[in-house]
Amino acid sequence: MNKLAIRGLESQKKSEKTFKSECDQPLRVYPEATIFLGCEKGAGMARKVFFSFHYDRDVHRVVQVRDSWVVRASGDAPPFYDKAEFESVKKRAGGIENWIEEQLRGTSVTVVLFGAETYDRPWVRHEIKRSYELKKGILAIDIHNVKHPQLGGDVQGKNPLSYWEITQAGRKVPFSSLYRTYDWVRDDGYNNIAAWIEAAATAAGR
Repeated sequence: MNKLAIRGLESQKKSEKTFKSECDQPLRVYPEATIFLGCEKGAGMARKVFFSFHYDRDVHRVVQVRDSWVVRASGDAPPFYDKAEFESVKKRAGGIENWIEEQLRGTSVTVVLFGAETYDRPWVRHEIKRSYELKKGILAIDIHNVKHPQLGGDVQGKNPLSYWEITQAGRKVPFSSLYRTYDWVRDDGYNNIAAWIEAAATAAGR
């Protein structure tokens, strides 16, 4: 049985901001957990999806991707913790790590949206590791070319999936070779993200 090497997590700066989306619920993005959730309509049912990303540098790009996905896939956003609830989460035993576990529960696919600095984010690494261990469908989308309202595009970053590797037939195989990676702009993510999510779910037997 392949074993996944466990690497240490680091502390991460905490902040929170709320954005309005096309969904009934506002998009509340918590960088401590670097996630938002949504439901993609696939194979006749709502598919719950976990998105992982680097908040500080990429949140404006992520909002554009997320809103496009909601519109194209007719997705819905479930309720999110508000600020007071999230502060309470951090004080509980297990804190953020346990909270991430709660958010992963019931999801079938993890989508890693990566930009210039996402590779180095410890909670993104943790979310990828846990998604693998829980046998979720996984895919990565490069969003560095998505235009920031003021700053435009960004420099390209390293694929976070390449951080983790497993041993197969005596050789090291990075996750970036096991799971598909797309470019949001070049590969027309606006029209194709629902199909990418469904393909990842099918590959994982979800």
